[in-house]
Amino acid sequence: MSNADAVAQAEQLHREKKYKEVFDFLRPVAEGPGAEDVEILFRYCRAHYDLAQIIKENTDEKKAMMNKALEIVKKMLAISPDHWAPHKWHAIILSGLGDFESQKDKIANAYIIRDEIKRALELAPGDSNSLHMMGRWCFSVAGIGWMARAAASALFGTPPTSTYEEALDYFLQAQTADPNNLRNAVYLGDTYLLLKQKDNAKTWFQKAVALPYGGEVEQDMHNEAQTKLSKI
Repeated sequence: MSNADAVAQAEQLHREKKYKEVFDFLRPVAEGPGAEDVEILFRYCRAHYDLAQIIKENTDEKKAMMNKALEIVKKMLAISPDHWAPHKWHAIILSGLGDFESQKDKIANAYIIRDEIKRALELAPGDSNSLHMMGRWCFSVAGIGWMARAAASALFGTPPTSTYEEALDYFLQAQTADPNNLRNAVYLGDTYLLLKQKDNAKTWFQKAVALPYGGEVEQDMHNEAQTKLSKI
């Protein structure tokens, strides 16, 4: 099977939410004939991430899966620094590893995550996942408390800054690029709530509930949207 055929097969399995099957299928390819192919490697990285998300608790198994994904990212960056995928997945994996890191490392990585998402968007403008990630970054930074911000100032001089309005703009762009992005729709509802726009928040939670979903992770997001909608 050619690498192009392997990519097509992996994408089909991913669309069907068969994440373990994607992982098992790509492993011999990514560690064999596709070891230098960024199109194979970023999908293998994504497979690690998808399986890690199914693990609800922050266990050693989840951390190991994310660290392996980070190794793949670093390899991709060395092979294809001008391809959008290594930068996008560098941001995603660093963000995911934040659950296992100290506050100092989280703050340091916040700058890297921001810059990597921006680079990914320079190389692939309009990518819905990168736009969503930029929205997530703005959302997270806008919610940083004064103690964490003071710590960032002490460690790095200038702490990262953003607003919920900036997050909203990126989330809206992401939803335009991919109207079926369930996670993004939930974040739109969350952002409108924080901006005290309950009617808009209700609209987006309703849209999230109505979107198609599949797999355990999206089931959880669907349930989350239903719960938040019931509380408005």
